[in-house]
Formats: sequence, structure tokens, C-alpha cells
Amino acid sequence: MKKKIILEIIDGVNKELTKNSDKWKQRYNGYLKKLEENEQALKELDSKFNNWKPLMLYSNLDELMNDVKFQFRFHGQRVAYISYNKDEDIILKPISETNNISSELELKKEFLWNSKEATEFREYFKNIENERKEVNMENKTEMISHFLKKFDEEKKTLKEIRPIKYYEICSFKMRTPLLVKNDPIDFERYEGQGGHIDIMAITRMEDNTSRLNVFEFENDKSAEDIIKKAVAYGVFMCHLLEDNEKWWNIINSKYGKPEVLEKNKKTIINVVALMPAPENGDGVAGFENQIYDVTANYSIEPYTLYYNKDIDEFTGFLPKVMMKRNS
Repeated sequence: MKKKIILEIIDGVNKELTKNSDKWKQRYNGYLKKLEENEQALKELDSKFNNWKPLMLYSNLDELMNDVKFQFRFHGQRVAYISYNKDEDIILKPISETNNISSELELKKEFLWNSKEATEFREYFKNIENERKEVNMENKTEMISHFLKKFDEEKKTLKEIRPIKYYEICSFKMRTPLLVKNDPIDFERYEGQGGHIDIMAITRMEDNTSRLNVFEFENDKSAEDIIKKAVAYGVFMCHLLEDNEKWWNIINSKYGKPEVLEKNKKTIINVVALMPAPENGDGVAGFENQIYDVTANYSIEPYTLYYNKDIDEFTGFLPKVMMKRNS
């Protein structure tokens, strides 16, 4: 992808965000306040149970702001909520009507976390996990879940990468106010209409600095379309963090804002186009090794990351510039 096209995307998104700055700044500062207010209640709930593999703890911005509950997901599909009942007991609420949970499970609307039904629920997913042969590359939500798992596991093929988690509790889907499917990219017409960032993670780079990474994954789009969306979302994160750096407490609560090298002057956010490895082995070239200024204190740098299903490993430009450490 030519530099000119990326500059056009940055310019277009900058104009949309500037034109609608009062709207999105008010909204997102309100979101931040609610996320901060809900922190202790969600941390307390998290401390009262152990995560059940292969189920993944997950959430989204709306739930983290407004509820004291988490999702359990199985290969990207939401299968249950964990929360409190009116007596403040921890309960599990299966979502059988939306995910076709097997009739082998005798499910109530909800049951206590330490009950027999909860144990059977856990064992069921353990058993069917063992029977699964491979992930479904055609299912985007399943692939995103798979990538989060691979980024989070101990013996991972990508060293020095850590998925963003809300106060180190759970991965979550970050909302933006951008309609990236539109051409040109547009500002959302009503609150909550904008697209979501697929994955955010922190990587350690060759120069020993940490960077926020904004990943966009597609399995049926052109590389140019994926890069376009990743760049747009990265530009929004530059504006969001420029407006209020307290967001670093949410997305990187353990370490805060990454350090900035004197030579860079600005905080750099990696925008990563994540896609299946090309069959011919050729990747997308022509847009890497370029840093693009976005705001007064933030820049973006695009990268590619390819996933090879056959060997369950990552290749591409991003691994080449990450810090390498032995297993």
C-alpha cells in the first residue's frame, strides 16, 4: 500500500474526529468515568472465582461500564455470564438460546457457581474442547479468540506480546466512533454504531520500548482493506489518548503509559493488519518502516502479521521488530 493512501486515511479520520470532537470526547470521558467507578466491584467479583479453561473471560465496553458481570466465551462464542444474584451469591447464567448448547446439558436459567450444574457445565466444554481438531478460519470471532489465547499462553510463538485486559482481569472489545466500512470513513450517526477494535496488545520492541498495538483481522478481505481499518482505529486511539491519558490506566493498568525514546519524541502506536498467510508466501509490502504523525504527542507505525494455520504460527513484519527472547 502506498504511503499516499495511508496519509489520506489519516487525514480523513483526523478531519472526522476534529469535526465531531465535542461529541466523542464527551462520550468517551463519560465511558472512562464509569469504567473507573466500576473497577473495584469487578475486581471483587473476579477474586471470587477461578477461570475455567477452555472458557475465556471476556467483556465489552458497555458491560464493563454498566454491570458487575463477565462473559464466558468458548472459541469466540458467548456461552454464559458470571455475576451476582439478589443474595450476592455468585451465579452462572448459560446462554443456551443463542449458542445452541447441547441438549446433553440440563440447564436452568441460572445456577450457583459452586453447584453440581456448574461443574457439569465446565466439564462439558472441557470434553468438547478435547474433541475439536482445529479452529475455523472462516469464523472471525473464533479466530480472534484463538489469537488472544495464543498471545496469552506461556509457550507462545510470539514473545513479548501481552493482550490488553481491563485492569488485568479480562480481554474486552474496544468501541470506536468510526464507520470504517464507509468510503470515505465516516463518524457514527448514533452512539454505539461505530466499529470495534478486534484486539489490542502491548509488545516489547527491539529498542526495548513497549508499544500499544491495534490489530485488525479479516479472513475474507484484501490486505488493503485490513490495513485501512487498522490505520483508522489506530488514529482514533491516538486522539483518545491525546485527549485523556487516563485511558492508559484502563488498557495498561500494570505499567501505564509506555516510555518514549528521545529519538522518537512521540508515543508510537503499532497498527497491525492481521491476516491468513498468503499461499504463495508473498506478503504485502510498501507501507512498513514508516512512522506517521497523527496528533501532537502520538504517531502510528503500520505492520503486517500473518497467521499460518498449518503450523499454528505467526510470520510477517511485526515479529521481525519485536524483542526476541528464548523460551
